[in-house]
Amino acid sequence: MGNINHGDDSALETLVMSLRDQEPPSSALFIGAMPHEAFKAWRYLIGWQPHRAHATAWENAGFKRVDHLPEKKFSCVMVLPGKSKEATFASFANAIDRLEIGGQLIVAMTNAAGASRYEKEIAKVMGQVQSFQKNKCRAFSVRLGAEVRRDIIDDWRLGNVVREIDGFLVLPGIFSSKQIDAGSRALVSHFPAGLRGTAADIGAGWGYLSHSLLERCSQISKVDLFEVDATALECAHINLTNFSRRVSFHWHDVCEGLPANQYDVVMINPPFHAGQALDLSLGRRMIEQSIQTLKPGGTWFAVANRQLPYEKWLDHCGMPARKLSEDGTYKCFTGIKPLTR
Repeated sequence: MGNINHGDDSALETLVMSLRDQEPPSSALFIGAMPHEAFKAWRYLIGWQPHRAHATAWENAGFKRVDHLPEKKFSCVMVLPGKSKEATFASFANAIDRLEIGGQLIVAMTNAAGASRYEKEIAKVMGQVQSFQKNKCRAFSVRLGAEVRRDIIDDWRLGNVVREIDGFLVLPGIFSSKQIDAGSRALVSHFPAGLRGTAADIGAGWGYLSHSLLERCSQISKVDLFEVDATALECAHINLTNFSRRVSFHWHDVCEGLPANQYDVVMINPPFHAGQALDLSLGRRMIEQSIQTLKPGGTWFAVANRQLPYEKWLDHCGMPARKLSEDGTYKCFTGIKPLTR
């Protein structure tokens, strides 16, 4: 659902280059962890990564991963922030809270993401910052002293605070964290009350489509939510508490595949960005998987931005979809998967 931040390899490379003359620390935490050969020498490094694909890559590279940020102090905390301003400042607060006095904070970001501005904000809170620039990115580091601007850090920490939107609870930084996505609202208005059987919510976000389907369609026996962002999925758990017996949650990158011919109903609001860049291949892959996991004769629902050329891709996937509605921003589709292909 919505935009997914896949991170930036150039920021990671810049971070590593800034560390090339530095000895491995006695303990280290990596917020937004992405693997690199240079970290093989860091014996006491653990990583936190909410994006399923990056978390898998981190583990496959042999590094230790934690599901939740540990409540302990480290001699070094590295940060590769997401693209949301609130989430970025929240990650800074989380990092500083986990630094021992004299410990080193290291942040790497692309220039396009506002690295220079964020560096100045860190300097305002912690003092003099050392900066390294390469690959159109900036890595900046600073040691934690006894005196920091705790008032500003407290404001940054608000990015970790749950907020309410029309009765739903969400965290800043995830997709549609300030208002219910208008495309999703448009799509749920087309759910007929008579839908029945099992359903899949592909890229489920914080659970709006699943909640609407379960509320409207009493004959839906179960909804499986598939979401790549662990933070969004935690919100979905909360928002679907009233339907706990009819839902199942999967922290999963659907681009890695889904079981074939599994569901009677499938719904999707596919993303179209990877980080800062437009990436139609991401949406196409998710659409392909959403159609594959639908049973023959099952019903498929999707919403997309109006300008995205997904119609030809639906033909390629063998889904005879029809347009339910279209406005200046969004278009909604439905289709019945053919019994034979």
